[in-house]
Amino acid sequence: MRIFRVAMVTCIIAVLAGMVQGQPSYTLFFRLGGTSALLPRSYSVNPVQTDSAQVLTRLQQVLLKLQSKGYLLAAADSLRQTGDTLTVWLHLGEVYHWASLRPGNVPEALLRATGYQEKLYTAKIFSPAALARLQEALLTESDNRGYPFASIRLDSIAILRDRISASLAYVPGPTIVFDTLTLQGTARLKPHFLAHYLRIAPGQPYSEALMQRAQRWLRQLTFVRITAPYGVTFKNDRAYPVFFADSRQTSSIDGIVGVQPNELEANRLLVTGELTLAAPKFVQYGKTGKPALAVATNKTCLAPT
Repeated sequence: MRIFRVAMVTCIIAVLAGMVQGQPSYTLFFRLGGTSALLPRSYSVNPVQTDSAQVLTRLQQVLLKLQSKGYLLAAADSLRQTGDTLTVWLHLGEVYHWASLRPGNVPEALLRATGYQEKLYTAKIFSPAALARLQEALLTESDNRGYPFASIRLDSIAILRDRISASLAYVPGPTIVFDTLTLQGTARLKPHFLAHYLRIAPGQPYSEALMQRAQRWLRQLTFVRITAPYGVTFKNDRAYPVFFADSRQTSSIDGIVGVQPNELEANRLLVTGELTLAAPKFVQYGKTGKPALAVATNKTCLAPT
């Protein structure tokens, strides 16, 4: 029966591809197979106005929505075209539920970090998208804990009627630590300062989140300009980060001038001023601070009469 439905879906997709070529737009209906009932609006606007190029996309979106709600065998059964109206009959099948999703050999720290709880996968609707999110979260946590080559899959899968049970199977891969980082470009920053500023030290567990944060921090330096996304070279059990930045001139001059009566000399005004020169260029070698030169002056002039 399942083989027949796969063949039927393939045939329908081929027919749709041929039908839509000469028709600019359709009123598309989705109906439940064996009945005249429309598919509930919670799965799709029904009917929907769509152009010919989007008919297949609309069908795929509806099937994915149904599968996310546990209708894992949802498929298109048949279709009919009447003028500019296209009706697709859908087979839903059973709603599948989790019997259980056991943690398997996944480390407890990873499970806690991702919010996994076995009760969330007991007698709940099976959602491929939710399962994919859990797997992605586990891999992201591994990526930030020194295991960028970790992998995870389902093991011991069993299906009994509409119930699915499985275990998580985790392969951490090699432990990866940071080694020396490099900076390519015309920016002149001492390696020791750069490593301290970006908080990336040799021997520290590799973390993709730390690399992303380091790129943001490097971008905050006003005297450098990021020229390309960061890169990482993995060799044996070591990660060699590389950042790309050029020097940028950002010196600035701020000044203010004021005029006030001169109490010491009659009929004269006192002109006061202050000039501040900020020169971040002096810290390009890794020295902290903002060197500045401030100049103040007092001049007198005749008051207008």
